[in-house]
Amino acid sequence: MAETVFLPLLILVAVVWYYQMRARERSLQLARRVCDDMACHLLDDTVAICYMSLKRSPAGRLCMRRIYTFEFTDQTLWRRQGTIVYLGDHLETLLLGDSPVIPS
Repeated sequence: MAETVFLPLLILVAVVWYYQMRARERSLQLARRVCDDMACHLLDDTVAICYMSLKRSPAGRLCMRRIYTFEFTDQTLWRRQGTIVYLGDHLETLLLGDSPVIPS
């Protein structure tokens, strides 16, 4: 009986972990590309998830909403924070400091 509950739960955890890692890698690539395009330097070469929840997409589907943060410097050499928001696989928002960015 315990195996019938444990195995599906283990599979669910593995699937969530896989999609989480894939989303993190995509966010890191986007942060690198945007920082390069804006002549900024991505600090620590990493992004960190700060929030994750379920939210409905504009089409009505239930999706995972992930908010990643990263730090970068521009010509002023001050640390600034960037934010990447994904709703499912769709990029919802990208901010460098307080300025929205449209990635190319």
